[in-house]
Amino acid sequence: MIGRHINNVYKEKELTRDITCANFAHIGTDADQTCYTTLYNLDVIISVGYRVKSQRGMQFRIWANRVLKDYFVKGYAVNERIHKEQIGELRTDR
Repeated sequence: MIGRHINNVYKEKELTRDITCANFAHIGTDADQTCYTTLYNLDVIISVGYRVKSQRGMQFRIWANRVLKDYFVKGYAVNERIHKEQIGELRTDR
């Protein structure tokens, strides 16, 4: 299913395959066997995330929209866990 979405991203020319993915060869469990793995960049992940019609796809879109909104409104994104830890450290240093 995800493969179909990825192929449609390229077929519809939303993204360019040469720029957004890389193929890697590695030795399989048998020494004479070569396996190929394709890795995709963040652009592909986001495009597929907006195409998938499922509960998990919806969760991704909610998360992605929140992060993007933070970038636009604040000009940056903050890792909330790290931010809370830093605030806690500042309070204990006094």
